[in-house]
Amino acid sequence: NPHEQDIVYKVIGHQLLVQGNGGLENSENQNWYSYMHLGVMSYAVGMLDEAKTAFERSLEIMPNAWANRNLAMIWRNEYQNFQKAIEYITNALQYCKTCNCVLQYN
Repeated sequence: NPHEQDIVYKVIGHQLLVQGNGGLENSENQNWYSYMHLGVMSYAVGMLDEAKTAFERSLEIMPNAWANRNLAMIWRNEYQNFQKAIEYITNALQYCKTCNCVLQYN
């Protein structure tokens, strides 16, 4: 079943990103990009709180368009808080004025 395979790959990817010497357990790997990907993988396996926290951590380390965009989608899709979503997508555009892809949403 392709859907089951997709879920297995997401779970394995999430575990690899968090654990081990090559993962976020190693302080050398703790950067905005790693936390942004942790948020993406956490969200993909249904871990909403962990995803939100990872995106917020990504922004703490370095403000960036992608974590802002992903937080906008969480606030819009999961919490139906459109004002908060607009704030985050506006922030995303401040960091990447030419990135039309941050406006794409699911």
